[in-house]
Amino acid sequence: MSELQSHFGADASLDPPVQQEISRYLEQHGASSGPPDRSGSLPRMTTTDRFVAKHRSAIRLWKRGRVKSLTDCMACHNSQR
Repeated sequence: MSELQSHFGADASLDPPVQQEISRYLEQHGASSGPPDRSGSLPRMTTTDRFVAKHRSAIRLWKRGRVKSLTDCMACHNSQR
């Protein structure tokens, strides 16, 4: 939230009151309270504790080559269910 002016190469800046409100919400409801990744790599939704816990079967299929990407949500979550 502190670097929205360069968020993945785009300017996602918010008005200060909106940014503060969102920051407070994220601090209170964040999925992981572990230490931040200091490796320099971009954050990945697919590596969060919550994603891994909820998608163990998809991860197994991905490792076997049955799912091409863990970001292809529609491979498992189709609209006809």
